[in-house]
Amino acid sequence: KLIDLHGYTLEEANKKISRFIDYCYQNKVNKITIITGKGMRSKNIDDPYQSSDLSILKHSVPEYIKNNSELMKKIIRIDFDSVNSPSKGTFDIFLKTIK
Repeated sequence: KLIDLHGYTLEEANKKISRFIDYCYQNKVNKITIITGKGMRSKNIDDPYQSSDLSILKHSVPEYIKNNSELMKKIIRIDFDSVNSPSKGTFDIFLKTIK
């Protein structure tokens, strides 16, 4: 399963990814690919008062998931190697299966 979060605000992206993970978990999907983009065109990079790390979906979405205990109960692993790679605008999440 694939979800594209390009163009969403952080709040919209977090809501969308929460629902998507729940949906995929319920439907026995075991791998999700999330497209966040690389963050190269994020307008917040130009604003010195914004944290560039937290303003970019590429980093903030996986952090949101990691810090959400309800979502993490459904997840085996988040591919943080892809999240941290400057050349990648996607990352994978591997879900547990419902018993």
